[in-house]
Amino acid sequence: MQQSEIRQPARARQANSFLSPDSAQSASPCLPLCRPSTPPQTRRFASPRPVGRMQQSGIRQSSRAFQTRKSASRNACNLRLGPACPAPLGGFNKTEIKRFYFCNAPSIPYLAGNSGKPDRGTISTSHVRPAAACTTACHSRRTPQPATPFTVAAASSSAAPLAACTHSTGAASLMIKKLVPLLLLFAFAGLATAQDDAAGDASGGTGDIVMFVFDGDAPLAGARLIIDGQEVSETGDDGGLFTSLTSGRHKVVVQFKNEKIVDLDLLTAEGEQIQIIVNRREGQKAEVDIESTGAGPVLVQEGESADDAATKRGLLEGIIKAGAAGPVVGDARVTVLGLGRAVRTNENGVFQIELPPGNYSLKVSHADYDTQTIDNLRVIPGKAVTANITMSSEGIQLADYVVTADYIEGSIASELSLQRESTQVISVIGAEQISRTGDSDAAEALQRVSGLTLEQGKYVVVRGQPFRYTLTQFNGLPLPSPDPIIQAIPLDLFPDTILSNIQVQKSYSVDQPGNFGGGLIGLHTRSVPDEDFFELKVSTGGNSRSTLDEGLTYDGSEDDYLGDDAGDRALPSAIPGSEDALFNLSTAERQAIGRSFNDIVLFEEEDDLPPDVGFEAVGGKSFPTEHGTFGFVATGSYSHKFRNEKELERTFLSGTEPSIESNETRTDREVQISGLLGLSGKWDSHELISNTFFIRDSQDRAQFSTGFNIQSGASENQSYLLEFQKRELFLTQLIGEHEFEYANFDWRVQTANTDRDRPDRRTYSYDRAFGSSAPFTFSIAENYTRNFNVVEEDINSAAADLEIPLQRWINSETVELSLTGGFDIDDRERDSQTRRFTFRPQAGQVDLTLPNVEQIINDGTIDDDADLVVFREVSGGNDVYTADVSTEGLYLGMEGRYSEWLQVVGGLRRTNADYSVVTGNGINGGFDESFTLPALSITGYLSDSMQVRAAFGETVSYPRIVELAEALFFDPDTGEVFIGNADLEPTEITSYDLRWEWYPTALETVTAGIFYKDLTNTIEEQFIPVGGGNFRTTFTNGESGEIYGLEVGTRLGLDRLHKLGVPRDGIYEQLAKMYVQADIAITDSEVDLGSGFGAATNRKRPLTGQADRVYNLQLGYDGATHDLTLILNHVGERLDRGGAGGLPDIYQEPTTFIDLTYSLAIPDILPVIGDLPFIGEGQLKLKGRNLLNAEEEYRQGSDLQRLTLFGRTYSASLKWNFN
Repeated sequence: MQQSEIRQPARARQANSFLSPDSAQSASPCLPLCRPSTPPQTRRFASPRPVGRMQQSGIRQSSRAFQTRKSASRNACNLRLGPACPAPLGGFNKTEIKRFYFCNAPSIPYLAGNSGKPDRGTISTSHVRPAAACTTACHSRRTPQPATPFTVAAASSSAAPLAACTHSTGAASLMIKKLVPLLLLFAFAGLATAQDDAAGDASGGTGDIVMFVFDGDAPLAGARLIIDGQEVSETGDDGGLFTSLTSGRHKVVVQFKNEKIVDLDLLTAEGEQIQIIVNRREGQKAEVDIESTGAGPVLVQEGESADDAATKRGLLEGIIKAGAAGPVVGDARVTVLGLGRAVRTNENGVFQIELPPGNYSLKVSHADYDTQTIDNLRVIPGKAVTANITMSSEGIQLADYVVTADYIEGSIASELSLQRESTQVISVIGAEQISRTGDSDAAEALQRVSGLTLEQGKYVVVRGQPFRYTLTQFNGLPLPSPDPIIQAIPLDLFPDTILSNIQVQKSYSVDQPGNFGGGLIGLHTRSVPDEDFFELKVSTGGNSRSTLDEGLTYDGSEDDYLGDDAGDRALPSAIPGSEDALFNLSTAERQAIGRSFNDIVLFEEEDDLPPDVGFEAVGGKSFPTEHGTFGFVATGSYSHKFRNEKELERTFLSGTEPSIESNETRTDREVQISGLLGLSGKWDSHELISNTFFIRDSQDRAQFSTGFNIQSGASENQSYLLEFQKRELFLTQLIGEHEFEYANFDWRVQTANTDRDRPDRRTYSYDRAFGSSAPFTFSIAENYTRNFNVVEEDINSAAADLEIPLQRWINSETVELSLTGGFDIDDRERDSQTRRFTFRPQAGQVDLTLPNVEQIINDGTIDDDADLVVFREVSGGNDVYTADVSTEGLYLGMEGRYSEWLQVVGGLRRTNADYSVVTGNGINGGFDESFTLPALSITGYLSDSMQVRAAFGETVSYPRIVELAEALFFDPDTGEVFIGNADLEPTEITSYDLRWEWYPTALETVTAGIFYKDLTNTIEEQFIPVGGGNFRTTFTNGESGEIYGLEVGTRLGLDRLHKLGVPRDGIYEQLAKMYVQADIAITDSEVDLGSGFGAATNRKRPLTGQADRVYNLQLGYDGATHDLTLILNHVGERLDRGGAGGLPDIYQEPTTFIDLTYSLAIPDILPVIGDLPFIGEGQLKLKGRNLLNAEEEYRQGSDLQRLTLFGRTYSASLKWNFN
């Protein structure tokens, strides 16, 4: 879990501006009590912070959140005592100094919660209203314990402000008079502490208490402090008091008149400094916050030996509720900080934990509520201590204070916070949401995002624009593609295990690369945790068409279970390095090389395909030191499964009857292995992060097809395919974040490599005359082909962002400005090589009716004279190509805010792209072009929970590498042949967005938006007639295109129905544990192909892949131990491929998928073994996918063109949490 700031209320924003001590007196009535030697910087991003936990790459957070996690904690808290500061206040050392700003009204310092890490504090800001009190406090603990920020139940002063906050002598005098009691209080506290320190042991062992008492929003005067039955002090007009007391156990009572406000059992250690804030609430239990400088052991009471105290354990118990009168909170995690012990509340919200005597801090966290940290809980030997805790789901914001809370990485609340605070139109899906929907990789998860659809199960279409218009980044840096042709990033490569969240930026900002049109997909990995953890998960499952059913297979390699080939499919070492070298050999030499090929091609039928299996391990640890905090996070996963699929495919050349039909049955064996290692070091105002990621994803396919081909001799055929492909990605990133006095500087570098190895793709077929009953014979026309393809791409990237807050120079309380600039450089090299070989039996020399191809083609028939079977290479010169791509970008931006209701972010980016491709035949292609890309985003804040965004941007989308060379290319995956076009121009896109957003709570949202995009020089497929009714594909720029749509989404708790009159008792009580999440996207588009598309049936048509509507619906139940989520995904009709030669366009029919997930929390995962403190709770999860058994159906006009059957999928997993 990670720290961040909860968004501050609108009234608090004006307090964010920092005024230096020198300018404060002349420009502001707010005077610093202590002058820091280095003024804190308010960090306002006008560029993305690619690694910040609230500020991850690709998505820049709004300055409305005041500061990022780093800036809020480091810059504001990294203070040194200046010459204006006296001795430490209240007995605290330098790292515990509070820093205050006061206006000309009574104000009580706000004591922030513990920071969670040494030398990193928690910022809190109070700004009641203009001309009223403002207070800024920053606190950094000296005790290095793994605590986290917690909300403080304290109220600000509501004393009436003066008529004006002026610089007049009278006003200043009055202000000083009002500060005198507070100054005397802290001076006295500092003097008392100094005397205690000097006295040492002679003091008799004393501690100090500083207390403030409030009545609602106002200081409470006359509240009496009673210790051990004796009244020792009384609060003054400012609500504060100070006293010393001897170490030991004390009965502490705070009483006002005849009302007992607080009754505490307090145990103090020698030299301990305790701060207590009490908020009296009429008719309710008072809120109390206690903070201590240290947590020592419980002192031995009189009459009890140390040994007795050490052997007796105490019981800490309590009930956790959601609000004072709300329901109990089940399945909340209660962690004892410093021990690593944790328990979870039961369905009644009750927790119990036995602990040795001592002083402890508890952290209580739940995905649906703000995290609470409770300090100074004393466990008494042999006794029970009760700590009842109240949690809030809306962020606790008392009066005008900004309250900090835990930022749970990947939680639903963090998703909405990222979306809300961004300056752009974005959608976010986090790890918790991915887990709830049961998605196993990034591609599956993204189909839950409004307006997004999948193609081929791995490529993302954003807002109806083909995936060529989608850009993918990994922690803010670009990725290489393993695909030999289309160069898109297959998102099924990224398992859910490594992901913290996925952010989809739909509008453009200049701090991002401008080479996308639909959207930017930002994948963000897990970060180093604040709490140590380790999890193991095992899973199994199956598919209704696959598991324990018959399937196809063949004898592959002994390393197939590892997703690798042991060399059995490798290109024989005797093969020369080029086709020409092989051609120059003698016939006998060539035939000898043909015999060196592995000759095992026999299909086998597997009677019972085994179930799916999977293993995952995730862990992380932090190491606080005196020099900073260092840590790591690591993940590892393995999955193995078999899948059967059936597909019917038809090709129409004329009329309504198919000319070619194929019924395919295939079995895929899929293996995936991945690992992530993240390292982090944080010290002072600096942070370094290293990410190393590896994944291997392999697919081993055996496919059998039957069908007919009326076009080529009216034949029936049987076709066979054996294919293994392995995709690997390895990358290393180093990221730095640095904060200086006048600027903030971030940088990131990456080296990444991907390769796709598809060795020995084997195809052959048998045929006979159409309608004949004769046996099938080996097809000489099709031959026996064996293809080898290797694609490798390397990319080296670097980027940097500089941000300069201008607040110190503009001296304005209503206008805030930040200047940003940066650059990014990407250099990639790509090599693709395909070698194609055929084995052709000589007619009449071999019995072609033999059913096994190994009987026809073997070492005996591949003779030296080539009389029986001829071996040859048929590779083309363009089956080999190399490419170099270099993109560079510079940007300059500005972010401005006016008062509390308007924010403007804009700038310009200058980008250059240099593409170069050279084929094996020496044919060159490419371009070198530059573009200037503007962007502007305006956010208006209608209220503290409601806002409107408007965005404008211009971007480009470049052609794919192989589309630029005028050469024939063979697609090694599909077998299709296409030709490039050296005259292709990049597509230029102009985008407009308008979106309204409402966030009623931290877990709820309602959004509605419209968008419009204008495209110039769209890149489209063109079909060139080659005779016989056949066409060859090339690529040409269309004239223009446009796409527009509406997106509406919501996530609301069903407990809102209670406000409409639904009762809260009986079955309706469960509504408080339920939510509904839904979105709808309605999109339309049109592309004008122009006059250059003579064979196209329709000159005007929709964009390829654009669905007319996309619906998502989730209905969830969050119980104490049971979670249930029902998910629906509906994708409307979408264009698959444009028609040619008068044939209709091909459309994919609407599809609806329904999934269901259920999880059960298990309190003690291994109760049979006994009390194992290092094994915590577990989770059982059940998932069902495609419960409606939906199919993918494509139609060309009214005729069925393609149909794919997948079946239903089920899985079960069990996870252990090791504490």
